[in-house]
Amino acid sequence: MIKTLFLIFLLLSSAYSQTQWELKYDIVKSLYSFDASDEYTAAAARSSEIYYTLDGGDTWNHKNLKNLISSYGSITDLTLIDKNNVWICTGDGLIIRGALNNSTAWYVQYANEKKSFCNYIKMFDLNNGIAMFDGDINKSALILRTTNGGEKWTDANNDNLMGLYASGWNKVIDYYDVKNGLFSASNYMTVFPNKHPLLKTTDSGKNWEIINQNLPVYFCIVKMYDTNTIVACGVEYLPVWGSKFYFYYSTDGGLTWEKNKQPNDSRTIGSFEFVPNEPNKIWFSFNNQLYFTKDAGKTHSLQFTSDSQFLTELAFINEKVGWLVCDNGKIFKTTNGDLVGINENTSIIPTKAELYQNYPNPFNPETTISYSIPKGEHVTLKVYDLLGREVATLVDEFKQPGNYNATFNVKTLHATSLPSGIYFYRLQCGSFSETKKFVLMK
Repeated sequence: MIKTLFLIFLLLSSAYSQTQWELKYDIVKSLYSFDASDEYTAAAARSSEIYYTLDGGDTWNHKNLKNLISSYGSITDLTLIDKNNVWICTGDGLIIRGALNNSTAWYVQYANEKKSFCNYIKMFDLNNGIAMFDGDINKSALILRTTNGGEKWTDANNDNLMGLYASGWNKVIDYYDVKNGLFSASNYMTVFPNKHPLLKTTDSGKNWEIINQNLPVYFCIVKMYDTNTIVACGVEYLPVWGSKFYFYYSTDGGLTWEKNKQPNDSRTIGSFEFVPNEPNKIWFSFNNQLYFTKDAGKTHSLQFTSDSQFLTELAFINEKVGWLVCDNGKIFKTTNGDLVGINENTSIIPTKAELYQNYPNPFNPETTISYSIPKGEHVTLKVYDLLGREVATLVDEFKQPGNYNATFNVKTLHATSLPSGIYFYRLQCGSFSETKKFVLMK
């Protein structure tokens, strides 16, 4: 009996330790700016300090730029091309360039004469980039462009933003490339009392047009996948019930939008991140939780919950590697983010048979099991309890080579009587056989 209980304890411990996100750093200080250039190189910032890793998060280094940034300024955004080419912008109107592994290479490239708040900077390569500075009640936001790595920044918009500005929040602006960008203004009510304008540029910011003339919603965060596909969090102001937030998605450059519910309609989404090459699959943060949608917001599933108040930054390098930053100073990393987003795809032939860990785990009432087969064979995928008794058959048929998903739902499979605990799922195809465990938690 003791031996059996000990075995169950080991299985439970193993099941609960299989996490999608691994804690990589904890500085116990608020972090609000983050970027990563590859699987190994990433940097986060607060105040005048930069924390960075060059080995995938195993070790972190610290750099303080207080000799360049005034006491009332702070780093508001940063962008990395690689470890030797980093740009930051600050709340007192500076753009600074440097190298993570060289403490003497940092210097001011641009200083705004009014010390306006710089809330966005993005470099697309070593030469081309965009930066945005807040305006004020009498002046539009300022869009700057560089074509020589920041050695010269020029006014890109020439006051064509119609008196609109961003009020210090960098996620109301996003550029897909150096020419195509979106901007959702904070002071739209004073300039356009009956409109909630979302502006679009196709010439680096020289000219802007309103693309959502008839949509009564203010977009408080926007993200571009390309010039056509856009995701946004929009707030509708209601005369009686206050405001409600929704998940918006467009595939025609913002001319029309699909509106879907988000996990909670009383708060804004914090960050969006598209899965590379799959624009319908999107990670997004909400308060201290991370969600994933595989159908452009129609449905979504909770993937991760932190012990912080908010998730402040989210960045994916590719479909596998992603970073997550919390406002309490914790930085998490995943190297198997693609497990959530595996498609049933028979056009891409896997090189080997493989059974993946289900997600989410633990689960209730539904979880997804993904698997790959390299050649056409009869496939079985079955679920068993701890005593080896078959609980459900998810797959029992011939399959062409490809990647597949199977859903185990205790409600739709009439398995509602299953108690909480450890279960196993087993894939068999030809000579390949593999078993993994998962946890039902009611």
